[in-house]
Amino acid sequence: MNLLTLIVLLPLVGFVLNGLLGGRLGKSFVSAVGCGLPILAFVAAVRSFLVLMNGGGEEPHEEAREGAGEGGGATGGGAGHGEHGICSRRAT
Repeated sequence: MNLLTLIVLLPLVGFVLNGLLGGRLGKSFVSAVGCGLPILAFVAAVRSFLVLMNGGGEEPHEEAREGAGEGGGATGGGAGHGEHGICSRRAT
């Protein structure tokens, strides 16, 4: 599962668990879930930030790799690569 997905889902899962099971399982369960899952989401956010600062860390998607050699990129249009995009226009 992607780190960014975990950042969003962990607090949401904690909210749902505390809402559904908190009354039955007691104060210690609510405390552990209510504090633990947001802390895990914070750890995932820090890890995601560190991966981003180190150059991203993820391989490009298959579509992006296939089109990159043809100047098309992920969209296949070639925009922004100097041929047809804004980058090739000169300011006057």
